[in-house]
Amino acid sequence: PLVLHGSPGMGKTSTLAKFCRDYREERPGAFVLSHFVGSAPGSTDIRHTLHRICSILLEEYELEDEVDLPQTYDELKLLFPRILELCAFGRPLVICLDSLNALSDNHRAHSLEWLPHTQHLAVPVIVSTYTDSKSFEAVKPRLPTPPMVVLLGMPEEERKQLVRVALFE
Repeated sequence: PLVLHGSPGMGKTSTLAKFCRDYREERPGAFVLSHFVGSAPGSTDIRHTLHRICSILLEEYELEDEVDLPQTYDELKLLFPRILELCAFGRPLVICLDSLNALSDNHRAHSLEWLPHTQHLAVPVIVSTYTDSKSFEAVKPRLPTPPMVVLLGMPEEERKQLVRVALFE
């Protein structure tokens, strides 16, 4: 995955949300699946998150008849990379997962064992997390080393402008 990281309040969520919106506008045929951890009930639970993502992808890529959607974490963890492989043959797909640091500790979610090594897939995955977090520590040793972008502080006026753009455009 591409990893956006930084301290709290540096603009990771705003940057990812703006990327998702811009990507959808610039590539109307592509599908952008975004998940903002902590933004809705259940969104911090990795089993719920994987179920949601897999369910959306199966529906969007019309794969419901080919793949049975399991309910358990272990089965979803194994199915997720398979679904990504199947979706890679359809219309372009980007997956954006924000605030991995906010995942609950259920199923060792911060270990990121559920996150496929996507270097062999044609499905880009972008994640964000705090630099000082278990999830960032888990992604650093992956091989090959994933590309990482650190977000440093923006001046207040730039942050305000980014929020205005994100909310009103």
